[in-house]
Amino acid sequence: MNLKAPAIIRKVFNRLCKGDNLLLSSNGPEEDADLFQQLEADDGNECREYFAALGLRLEKGNNYYFCTPEDEPQINIEQKLERLVKLLRLLDFLSTHIESFGEGVTFSAVNLAVRCGDDARSERFLQEAARGGNTVIERVESLLQILVRQGYLSEYDANRKEYRVLSAINYLFDFADRIDIQEQEEDTGEHYGEA
Repeated sequence: MNLKAPAIIRKVFNRLCKGDNLLLSSNGPEEDADLFQQLEADDGNECREYFAALGLRLEKGNNYYFCTPEDEPQINIEQKLERLVKLLRLLDFLSTHIESFGEGVTFSAVNLAVRCGDDARSERFLQEAARGGNTVIERVESLLQILVRQGYLSEYDANRKEYRVLSAINYLFDFADRIDIQEQEEDTGEHYGEA
């Protein structure tokens, strides 16, 4: 098998397979946006073929791309699910406290901290989820920096502590939309075949 590597494959591979941020957003930093546009130019087909030869799948979402291994061990899947659950809790937290939270929204960490300051449930969540920090604003900043490193947010204005939501957040929204929790019916004593 002889595959010709697309010119951008090294950049795409480094961007999607190494480091914390494993999502490529259409509205991310300039280099990310350029890579996204290049992938979109041929719908990622050349890169998909190349990644497939390496045992990886290049997958497209709603204004983002990501890679997954074709034969992933069960333990990796379980660890990813644990991380996703934590991210979904964080998504719920942000959606509750930031009006119209979603792709392209710009918000202030200070305003978010003020909204959480008098809410015992939010403060408890921040204590559990944030790494370090003694004050609400420090905990909020810590959480937001995690999301910046993972590629869901970018710093819009560091001096004013403002952040912009990147299109990669759609990955979490798409995942949340796939969750179908079915309620169990109460056992009334009536079973199929019984009169």
